[in-house]
Amino acid sequence: MANGELTDRQLKFCQEYIKDYNATQAAIRAGYSEKTANRAGSRLLSDVDISDYINQLKKEVKAEDIFSVEERIKLLAKLAKDCCQTDVETGKPVHPSGAVAAIDQINKMTGDHAAIKTKNEHTGELQLPVKIEVVGVE
Repeated sequence: MANGELTDRQLKFCQEYIKDYNATQAAIRAGYSEKTANRAGSRLLSDVDISDYINQLKKEVKAEDIFSVEERIKLLAKLAKDCCQTDVETGKPVHPSGAVAAIDQINKMTGDHAAIKTKNEHTGELQLPVKIEVVGVE
C-alpha cells in the first residue's frame, strides 16, 4: 500500500501523531474508538506504510515552525513551576490550576497517566511527572 492508498483515517492518524507522538491520543483524534485507541495506535505504528508516511511528514515539518516535543515539555515544566510561585502579597500560589493543567499535559505527552509511586526521600527538586493533591478544600 503506497501513501496514496492509506485511508483518510490512517492519514489523519499520521498527521495527528506527529503533533505529540502519542499514538493513543492520535488514534482518538483520528476517529478511532477511545476504548481501543491504545491497541489501534500500536497497530497503526507497526504498519510499514504508515511508518514510512510518518517519517515523510517528519521530514517535511520545518524545525522553526514548531516546538519539538522536548521543547514543549520543557516549556510546560517551566510554566508549571512559574504557576507555583508564591504571590508576595497573598502568600498563595500564583496560578495553581495552571500548574495542574501544565503537568496534566506533560503526563499526556509522555504517557504517564498511571498512579505515581512515591518514595520517602526528599531531594528538593521537582521531578516530573508530579502528582498534586489538594487537601483541605471544600
